[in-house]
Amino acid sequence: MQVMDAVDGPAPQDVHYSETDDYAGARIQDRVVFFAKDFELTDQQATIAFTGEANQTYKILVTDLEDGYWTAVKQGETATAKYQAVQEGNSIYFEGTPGTYTLQKADASPLPLAGEVPSEPAGRKIRVRIDAQGLDLDVPPVLNNNVVMVPMKNVYEAMGMTVSWNAATQTATATKGTSTVQFTAGSNIAKVNGANKTMDAPATGLDNQMLIPHTFIPQSGLRFAVAWDAVDQVVGITWTGPSAKLQFQEQALAPVNPIPIADLKEIKYKSFRATQSAQNVWKMFDDIPSDPSRWSGDKAAHVIFDFGSAIQLERLDATVFNWGQTRSNKLMISVSQDGDAWTNVYGGVTAPSGDGHTDTFNFPSVSARYVRVAVFGSPDATVNPDFVSFSELKFFVEK
Repeated sequence: MQVMDAVDGPAPQDVHYSETDDYAGARIQDRVVFFAKDFELTDQQATIAFTGEANQTYKILVTDLEDGYWTAVKQGETATAKYQAVQEGNSIYFEGTPGTYTLQKADASPLPLAGEVPSEPAGRKIRVRIDAQGLDLDVPPVLNNNVVMVPMKNVYEAMGMTVSWNAATQTATATKGTSTVQFTAGSNIAKVNGANKTMDAPATGLDNQMLIPHTFIPQSGLRFAVAWDAVDQVVGITWTGPSAKLQFQEQALAPVNPIPIADLKEIKYKSFRATQSAQNVWKMFDDIPSDPSRWSGDKAAHVIFDFGSAIQLERLDATVFNWGQTRSNKLMISVSQDGDAWTNVYGGVTAPSGDGHTDTFNFPSVSARYVRVAVFGSPDATVNPDFVSFSELKFFVEK
């Protein structure tokens, strides 16, 4: 469902998987596709299910159906039309909201044949990315005189702030620690920590529908840059990193009796921030331990992983790419509950190893929402000594 350049292409969009006894499926944005689990054509009845935004309509493709007529009925509803699956393709295409659907052969049904699902407009949708990660938006961005009006709530929450709405004053306020950014519907004046800032266009819409000009984002005091790609129709927001360069601190791993890997499960981050090569972070999680599929950073470069809520981190595995050398790498791993105050749980130099070696770090059930992985070069390398490169990274919690 996704095709991209493995080296320089954008990060893949979030995939939401679903499964029933009959079908396995995946949802990307507003598209859902299902395939029969036994690789055989379904001849009478089957069940599919998927999750998503409750009131959003999705376009659903179901494959591996015997040719003929079918109904697709959501649980609690009744059939109003039937769909035709022809031998070429053996699939039906329809629209629906999230839930569980029963597919039923309906060759003899008098129901009318469903109309075609309308195609997307020829124009491309404007997208918003933060550190190469696509955002799910409550309201679509709008282009106005080369200024893109973007959803304020979605953007500021993705930048790590908490957003609230005051209906009486028609103001939206984003807060994090001592930082506050406030917008008023219909006004081109925003307040950053109480100081007035003029925007290129007034804020429009109310509550989670509020739109603000993308050009204002760098003025928010959060160390984010922004760029508008008119060709690809993408607003790119990039974290510029901390105000001071990260300093290495030596820290031995705490003594621990490692939990057997059979009792652990891998956990995926919700989002991340990277000081370098944000577009390559996802490549550390694609299970492809190779040269093109990796992330690299020079001294003090780091990635901050946000798990959305506190986890109990038990283990981190880092598979290195060492440019064909046997070399050690200088790393620092830190944890935080708020993304501001950090505790180092490891700072040291790994044992010399070659490409594809996995360094394992076991922790005594460290509680953290954020995990920062920082690199500081290699003390014994002859090629690219300032850089450390990971082809794979895995976080584990107890089952």
